[in-house]
Amino acid sequence: MCNRLHGGFKKIKAEGYGYKIFNINDTPCFMNNQRYSTIDNWVIWNCEEGKGFCFFTSKKEAIRLLKKLKNSAVDEYKNHYIKRIKYRKGLGKNVETNITNEGEKYIIAICKEFKILGLVEVK
Repeated sequence: MCNRLHGGFKKIKAEGYGYKIFNINDTPCFMNNQRYSTIDNWVIWNCEEGKGFCFFTSKKEAIRLLKKLKNSAVDEYKNHYIKRIKYRKGLGKNVETNITNEGEKYIIAICKEFKILGLVEVK
């Protein structure tokens, strides 16, 4: 997933709640661990200015992508799950079309910091 905003993005609140996809190791999905650190349970973006962690402001949108990933041919996606997060330093949100190979549209948001609140049950 993309870690930066594109043209036509909309602002989001500086702080709020959202949903993030993780892999089996509690690593933020699509993230390289050199890009972030943790302080007091907050995961903090350490990389390029103007970029950050992707997440969803909508639980429904996060579940829609997770189900798509789990139904793909990529085995590693079978163990992915969603956690509710509290975010800080929200940058904005935009429509992303390059997450899956089918060009489906997903609304993602970007923030500089987040804290995991709990697992989201997906039925």
